[in-house]
Amino acid sequence: MTMVTNTINQLRAPFLESTRDFPEDPKEMSSVLNRVYVDIANQVNIRTISVYPQNKPISTGETWYLANNKRYQSYRQIYTFTSLNVGDNLIPHNIQNIVQFTKIYGTLVSSVTPFYRPLPYLDVVTLTNGFSISVDNTNIHIVRGATASPTTNGIIVLEFLSGI
Repeated sequence: MTMVTNTINQLRAPFLESTRDFPEDPKEMSSVLNRVYVDIANQVNIRTISVYPQNKPISTGETWYLANNKRYQSYRQIYTFTSLNVGDNLIPHNIQNIVQFTKIYGTLVSSVTPFYRPLPYLDVVTLTNGFSISVDNTNIHIVRGATASPTTNGIIVLEFLSGI
């Protein structure tokens, strides 16, 4: 019988001990300090990175394990837009080697009042007041419903796994 080790089960949450006893012996201290540094570096590198660059991918700090525990790094890129026409509005994303999008979201500002709305936005009373968002291999598609309020601006965030 062959035993397969699941890499996912070996992962730990990013947690650091809040207290630690250090030895007085310099040789032991050196070894402990090396372990502490490695622990800190590993835990800091696991966290999600909260940097949102426009039109330039940056690592999110997320690691994804998909089929056969293949490891993928997640990247984030943001896009801004101004007013949207009724119907399909295209924004080229220029992302290469996409394996999978992991998050597609955003916000927009309606020029009426103004209202701040999430993307996608669904008006449960009047469906044509909504905005949808989707992505293909070359473009971001934002569809403004036929009776949806005009927009002044917005932000889209794409997070994705890259095959590089």
